[in-house]
Amino acid sequence: MTVSVPRAPIKFLAVGVLSVIVDVGSLWLLHGVARIALPVATALAYGVAFFVNFFLNRAWTFRSPSTAHRQILRYTALVLANLAAVEGGVLLLTHLGLDYRLARATCTAVLFPVNYLLMRRLVFAAPGGTRPEEVPTTVLLQPPA
Repeated sequence: MTVSVPRAPIKFLAVGVLSVIVDVGSLWLLHGVARIALPVATALAYGVAFFVNFFLNRAWTFRSPSTAHRQILRYTALVLANLAAVEGGVLLLTHLGLDYRLARATCTAVLFPVNYLLMRRLVFAAPGGTRPEEVPTTVLLQPPA
């Protein structure tokens, strides 16, 4: 059985996973190896992952033809909104009795489709709100053996 799946959400997920790896890896290098103070190393690692995520999503996931300077402002606003949503969500869910790790994972899962749509329609949209057409990819689903 074959199913046609848009490539952009898959790329968006891959960029997100890579960004987490870059964030954690940079933190380890800066704090664990270079012995930079943890708050400074955390901020620097987050900054590196921020730019990796922005530029990969801009160039690879959404193939945006627009100029980067306005996009980086919209992206920064979205990141700040995400921070507020995650902080509020984790506080609410832990107050309701959910473990903090599960609360954080739940917030990530809920925000994933929201972030994808906002990046596609607002952050990386071409002038006038148009978007490059997504080219579907074909995924072959094998029945269980």
